[in-house]
Amino acid sequence: MPPNRDPAPADDADRPEPEGFGFRTGMRSARVAFGTAAFLLAMATVLLVLGAVLAVQARAWWGLAALALLELCFVGAFAALAARARARRGR
Repeated sequence: MPPNRDPAPADDADRPEPEGFGFRTGMRSARVAFGTAAFLLAMATVLLVLGAVLAVQARAWWGLAALALLELCFVGAFAALAARARARRGR
């Protein structure tokens, strides 16, 4: 016998759509959103600096250039996430 389940709501138009950050609901504060963006940028930068040191030791200059381009992508993603956090703060 299947388990009892609640009936689905008839109208989903009243539910707000999550915007931006959050594990399930998407509703997190601007401070948490900005902190998450800063943490991700810091972690990515640390890993890329480690990769850059290893690339220089191996004299893999193409790898160093690829890591530099990847860092630019991370900085761009941070700027986008920070802009979303500022937009959330304005509400």
